[in-house]
Amino acid sequence: MRDALVSLSRWFGRLASRVRRRRPLHDLPALLTELGRRYAPLARARGTALELDVDPALAPDLTGAMDELEGVLGCLLERAIEVAAGGYAALQVDLVGETRTSQTVHLTVADDGDRTTADDTKFLIPAATIERLGGRLQVESAPDVGTRVIVELTFAMRRRLPRVDIDALRSTLGGQAALAEVITALDQALGRDLVALDDLLAKAGIDDLQAWLHRVSGVLGMAEATGLAHAGLMLERDLAAGRHHLTDRAIREFGDDTGAVLALLREHRDGDRL
Repeated sequence: MRDALVSLSRWFGRLASRVRRRRPLHDLPALLTELGRRYAPLARARGTALELDVDPALAPDLTGAMDELEGVLGCLLERAIEVAAGGYAALQVDLVGETRTSQTVHLTVADDGDRTTADDTKFLIPAATIERLGGRLQVESAPDVGTRVIVELTFAMRRRLPRVDIDALRSTLGGQAALAEVITALDQALGRDLVALDDLLAKAGIDDLQAWLHRVSGVLGMAEATGLAHAGLMLERDLAAGRHHLTDRAIREFGDDTGAVLALLREHRDGDRL
């Protein structure tokens, strides 16, 4: 076993030396592009059809330990291309979970080669690396089906500035006068709730916070701040699993963003500014 681990470590090191780049990878789309660029020629040389399938619901700016993940996926792809020579290998990227500030993703490397097992030494370093990154690696294999190696990781999303579609709101209401009246009503509703947020966060329990998030999200939807309204409803759902300091921080940031929306609405109450 020791000899196998030494051999594997050397193989993994040689693989890493072949994939060194001049520029760092900043997000998941850049990583996928780089993997496709690098392994498509290897697949052609082995007569292996290489496929890439990315869930359209994936956020375009997911960030994380991309350089280490690149090494893991490169290792798994190279193995899949080799064992599936003349067949197919694929990298499938699926969204399996989401919060306001993160997405949990399955990155599945599949092949139609011979059956293998989870204790194959070529999975040891990738599994240890993914575990260190806070994720997990699972191997599924069966006769006449091939192998699926599933990497599950959670990636952070960059915080997005809230957006209000003032044009849509003005058009729906029928003009600037009606817009001014609605903004005044929204100002009163959101203003009251924003003042109450600190006290709600200081209290134990989730019921009052969930009701606050539901109410504020509804008002934001009326104000055509649909993206932020969706984020609020996601936080309401997340609270069902219980209070956590990270959830409280996300609710505080949601409140800050709601305050920014309210400030923007106030700017358009007395004039036709965009």
